[in-house]
Amino acid sequence: MNDEQLQTLEQVKSFIKGSQEVKFRGLNAREKYNWIEEVLKRFRYPKLQKEGKRLIKSYLLKVTGYSRAQLTRLIRL
Repeated sequence: MNDEQLQTLEQVKSFIKGSQEVKFRGLNAREKYNWIEEVLKRFRYPKLQKEGKRLIKSYLLKVTGYSRAQLTRLIRL
């Protein structure tokens, strides 16, 4: 997925509020995992405050369609 235009938390917030359900199509699990890792690195997830982490997690939930528990496990790895 090409989401490189999203560079700030404010842009992510706007995306979440303004878009309908988005789903990956034709991607295997490994490609989804790689994309999640890329997003976490781009936004420096470990260094974000609680609100920022919540926002990025909401973004990932919306785009991937994964459950909250599954996404939490993936982020922990």
